[in-house]
Amino acid sequence: MESRIKKLILGYDLCNDYAQISCYNQKTQDMDTICYIGEKMQERIPTVLCRLYGQPASWLCGYDAWKAVNEHKGVLVENFVEILETAGELVIDDDHYTGAELACIFIKESLKMITKYYPHWEVDTLTVAVEKLGKHTVDALKPLAGELGFDEDRLKIINHVSAYEHYALNQKKELWQYDVGLFDYTKRGMTYYHLAISKKRMPA
Repeated sequence: MESRIKKLILGYDLCNDYAQISCYNQKTQDMDTICYIGEKMQERIPTVLCRLYGQPASWLCGYDAWKAVNEHKGVLVENFVEILETAGELVIDDDHYTGAELACIFIKESLKMITKYYPHWEVDTLTVAVEKLGKHTVDALKPLAGELGFDEDRLKIINHVSAYEHYALNQKKELWQYDVGLFDYTKRGMTYYHLAISKKRMPA
């Protein structure tokens, strides 16, 4: 009998304000975005948590977190991604949480959305892209593998520049045979990345 469990190749863009989940579609051989399904389909997930009152171990993320906070059901937790590299902490109702703990909680809670697309699934490979990559950020996200039940060597942590390079070079050749540019617009402004293609150099 064929197993009903789908092994998924997942991409996770983790930013301080929003996150986005992608899943490789074996039929189309392309990436599908895992959307939040509410009143509207939302591709981006607000990077916020809500710790519910009276239930210390209960969390909601994204739009559900905002809704619960607006209904006075819990406390809003945000800006935990930006403290990953500094190994910072946030105090929530007198309890101390590291940015690493909160980021892992957020990722695990948000990945539950996949169940609406694939009722029975497990991680084959998970690649997490962050804006700034450093040792503390890598160490903070490594526990995800154990907590999600897969081997650490199937967890990849990269920065946005690497993600951009991989994306560009995996498109049709006519899209990258010449130089490629990317504009990354955030609250802090716009950043331009330039990928130069050299046809004169050969690998050593």
